[in-house]
Amino acid sequence: MSRVERFVLFLLSVLFVLLLLALLAPVAIVVLGSFYLDDFGNFDFSAPTLKWYAGVFDDRQIVDAMINTLIVGFGSVFAAIVIAILMALYQFWAIRRAALVLDLLIVLPFVLPPLVVGLSLLVFLREIGVPTGLTAVIIGHSLFVLAIVYRLIHNRLTQMGHSLIEAAMDLGATPMQTFWRVILPQIRGAIGVAAILAFTLSFDETLISLFLVGDQNTLPIMLWAMMRTGFSPSINALATLILTTSLLMIWLAARRDGSRRAADK
Repeated sequence: MSRVERFVLFLLSVLFVLLLLALLAPVAIVVLGSFYLDDFGNFDFSAPTLKWYAGVFDDRQIVDAMINTLIVGFGSVFAAIVIAILMALYQFWAIRRAALVLDLLIVLPFVLPPLVVGLSLLVFLREIGVPTGLTAVIIGHSLFVLAIVYRLIHNRLTQMGHSLIEAAMDLGATPMQTFWRVILPQIRGAIGVAAILAFTLSFDETLISLFLVGDQNTLPIMLWAMMRTGFSPSINALATLILTTSLLMIWLAARRDGSRRAADK
């Protein structure tokens, strides 16, 4: 390696470290603030405390928003998984042209700006008589995360192929028996990974929820509203808990996906 190449590599390494610090510094400040902020919002590194974590659960507004967020997350993930399985099975047997159209329709809500998706859903749901609230948010989040769930499940079906299904049906299995005893065990790992990723996306989705939530409140909407009045130190503790949970879920998804790939080999 020449001197110029080493110099360029050094500059790129420094740039990478600076970029990494710029990305992680705000997160680090939030985490430190959950342990070292005093009652006046100043850092006091001589007296670490856990009282802000206790304050998270003392605030009824935060607890209610968290419960609503969990309801939306689990509801949208369940709906997305059911729809994705049905569509993936249809696409698995459909003709090529129909499959391409289905792929486009499923991916469209995910690639469009959330502002457009949220406004379109608000108008559509109002026209069919669905009021704003948690039900509307679940519908919106289901459409938003459907693309990821569908893609993971469909990829697993494609890897499985038609041979196992055809063998089961040749042996006299009904379509329902084939699904429960052949197809579902094969795609169970993909469903688990898709559920974790979809829940993580649904948990912090804000713009779609903003259009559909009505007089209800989810955690991202509540934090959005607090930007005008200022955050209490308990929000740092809440953000740290969410960050830890999100990282744990992503790690579990990656580990489960890695185990599935190793088993396939």
